[in-house]
Amino acid sequence: MYREAATSTLQFPSLTPWVKRLLLLNLAIWLGTFVLYLAAGESKDAYFSFIRRFGVTPELWRTEPWFAFWQPLSYALLHDVGPRHLLFNSLTLYFMGTLLESGRGSRAFLGVYVAGALVGGLAYLLVDGLILGSSAPCIGASGACLAVLVAAAVTWPMVMIFGAIPLWIVAAVLVAMDFANLLLSFDGGYGGGAAFSAHLGGAALGFVAGKRPELLLGATNWFAEIPARRARRRAQRAVLAAAAQRERVDELLAKVSREGLSALSAAERKELEAFSREMGERRRRERSG
Repeated sequence: MYREAATSTLQFPSLTPWVKRLLLLNLAIWLGTFVLYLAAGESKDAYFSFIRRFGVTPELWRTEPWFAFWQPLSYALLHDVGPRHLLFNSLTLYFMGTLLESGRGSRAFLGVYVAGALVGGLAYLLVDGLILGSSAPCIGASGACLAVLVAAAVTWPMVMIFGAIPLWIVAAVLVAMDFANLLLSFDGGYGGGAAFSAHLGGAALGFVAGKRPELLLGATNWFAEIPARRARRRAQRAVLAAAAQRERVDELLAKVSREGLSALSAAERKELEAFSREMGERRRRERSG
């Protein structure tokens, strides 16, 4: 679908790791919701209840926000039961996601995608939910995908789409269309069932990520390093605990040296015995290792 400005060959890129995972995840969840829709009977109550719980639902945030905190992320995993919604987002993710992940790395790509979904969901809550008073649930990865597309367009504006159109023009046209439709929504006119505010929230995040990639990458690295930081803290606590235990044992041994073993209380003897057993087990592990 795209080519570099100096090339004339139409390219279909190989799937990158996280793009492949996200495509499969979105497809699997869509199939699950499609089955739920078919099994929900004529009323479709079970399906709509599921969408209300896991899409971004302003009404739910107004009544029980503590029960909906996951929605600004979970909504991006859901799509309309009609395949067009999923297909368009999947194509965008395939072409633009592989471009961004191969060019900027998996961590940077995933940061843009997840942050785009989050900002898009919050934008929908603010604009459609708070300002426009909508109660309709918002679902779909369009905000996340538009974040990826805009970030790629800012980073490589002259990548050619269909061999002739610069990527920055494609991104600008899509954003302009969403902005125009959002203005019409404010006028009480066209809505079309699309969450234009979520699209624009994702696009804004993508623009910032393209202009200042170090900001988002820094935040992504901070979250990615949480397990390592926890492991370091556990190791530090273990070292401090071992040092405190050793100091206590030295105190007890010094007491034995001064006053004899009979000077130890029953609790102090148990402390020494426990330490002796622990040291014996540690030596056995070291020999077996």
